[in-house]
Amino acid sequence: MEIEKYIITYKIGNDIPINPDWIMDQVKAAVAEVQAKINKKNLHGQHVLTLERKISWGAGGPTSSKPQA
Repeated sequence: MEIEKYIITYKIGNDIPINPDWIMDQVKAAVAEVQAKINKKNLHGQHVLTLERKISWGAGGPTSSKPQA
């Protein structure tokens, strides 16, 4: 079973954005921390969290999707 349930939206008003890659790094670290807690539980089967980047920012602005581990 796969459940896609969470969406994080970053909105900027009247300011320049924080580097979205830095934000993604912070969220990835938090996901890894939650995964570690899940791994410590006595569960049956596999329980794996993944994080996917829908928009990648480069020098020219947003581009296509890029999966993240």
